[in-house]
Amino acid sequence: MLFEDGTQNTIVKCVELAEVEVYQPVNMAANKAVSASSVDSSDYNASKAVDGIYSANNDMNCWASGLNQDVGSWWKVDLESNQSIGKVKIQFRGRDDNGMKYFCVPKNITFQVSNDNVNWTTFISKSTNVPVENTSYSDALYTYSIDASGGYLRLLFEDGTQNTIYKYVELTEVEVY
Repeated sequence: MLFEDGTQNTIVKCVELAEVEVYQPVNMAANKAVSASSVDSSDYNASKAVDGIYSANNDMNCWASGLNQDVGSWWKVDLESNQSIGKVKIQFRGRDDNGMKYFCVPKNITFQVSNDNVNWTTFISKSTNVPVENTSYSDALYTYSIDASGGYLRLLFEDGTQNTIYKYVELTEVEVY
């Protein structure tokens, strides 16, 4: 808070506050029910992307689509009620292969929202704001701004992964605000 001119009281130059509250935004996706078009195995289930563990180099701490099922794959979270959605943040998978590098990153992401888990509205179509496969890793989350309202968020990976050998899409963590 900034009080440039201080107070209107000309005798006592002070500002008094009875109470100040600071609110941390709540991640609406944290530990919610999730599903995906496929999973590589139970070790890579969809819930790994909302468990609050941000360990990108741990291959057991991410959702992974089924092998060779990356094209057209999707990941979805049930927000339990209609919510205003302003931002989605994603931590992509990293792998320590002679230095941390991005691994199994999708080519692009489409963001869709639904009120009923049947009818979907696209808010961002095929965003290429994703890291480049096998480049130096950063643990910073990628942020996507959307102005939506709904009870479900679905991420579509229509064009699959950038990885030409390991045909998976992998996500370490997804946050919804």
